[in-house]
Amino acid sequence: MKDLVLINHSAGKNILVDKYRIKNKDIDIANFLAREEKLNEIFDWISQNVYMILGWDGTILKAIWETAEERVDYLPINFWTKWFLLNSREAMENHGWFKRKSYPLLDIKVFTEKTEIQAKAFNEIAIKATWAKMVDTDIIVWEYSSINMRWDGLLISTPAGSTGYNRSAGWPLLPHNANTFIATGLNVFEPRWIRPIVFPNKQIVKVHKNNARKPELSIFADDQTVLKNYRWDVDIIVQKSRLKVNFLIANSYLKEFENKVYAEQWFVVN
Repeated sequence: MKDLVLINHSAGKNILVDKYRIKNKDIDIANFLAREEKLNEIFDWISQNVYMILGWDGTILKAIWETAEERVDYLPINFWTKWFLLNSREAMENHGWFKRKSYPLLDIKVFTEKTEIQAKAFNEIAIKATWAKMVDTDIIVWEYSSINMRWDGLLISTPAGSTGYNRSAGWPLLPHNANTFIATGLNVFEPRWIRPIVFPNKQIVKVHKNNARKPELSIFADDQTVLKNYRWDVDIIVQKSRLKVNFLIANSYLKEFENKVYAEQWFVVN
C-alpha cells in the first residue's frame, strides 16, 4: 500500500496504520498494538471482513482510497488530538457491541485527449482554476439542460462532505443520511443568480471545459490529485458510487459520535 502499513493480526484481522506514524515510532500506537488480549477481545465482537484503522481522519481517507473495492467494514480508532468519524481510544476499553454507520462515496471519471482517469471521494470532488484565472465550463445535469459558468472552482460534495469544504464556502449542509449530493460554485462570476444545486442520488453530473484562453484546471478527490494544471479540453463525470463505506462505532461511544454529527450539521457547539 502506498501510504499505509498493513499489519496481519494473529486473530486473522487486518490493521491499517499510517506509514508516517510507524516511521516516527508513535508510542501510543505501539502500546495499543502490544495489548494482545485487548485486540483479541475487540476482534471477537466484529466480523471477519474488517479493517481496524489506527490514526486520524486522513488515515480513514487513505484506507478508503486503497481498499474500498474490497467492500470491507472499517473500525477506526483515533490516535490524534482532533477527529470526527473515529472511535475514541477510551471507548475501546468498554466498547460493547458495534453499530454499522454507512456513508456514500462519489465516483469521478476525467477524460482528456489522451487518458481516462478514475477516482473515488468520501468528502468532495474539487474542480479548481489554477493561477487565479476564471474558467468557463458547461455543467450538464440532464441531457437537455446545461449551465454555462465562469468561476474559480466547483465543489461536488457528499452529505458528510457538505459539512467541510462546502460549509466553509458558506453553503447548505446536508444530513448525513440524505439521499442526495450537492454542487457548489466557488466565486462564481456568471451567472450571478446561481446557487448550490442539490441532486438526487442517481443524478449524473457532467462538466465540460472548453475555453479559448486555455486557463489551467486542477481536479482533486478529497486530498488526492486527480488532474493537475491541465490546459486543454476536458470532460468530467461525477455521480454517487455503487459502493458505500461502513464504519463500526462502539456502543460506548455511539452517543458522543451522534452528538458530534449533529453539531457539525447544525452549528451546535458542544
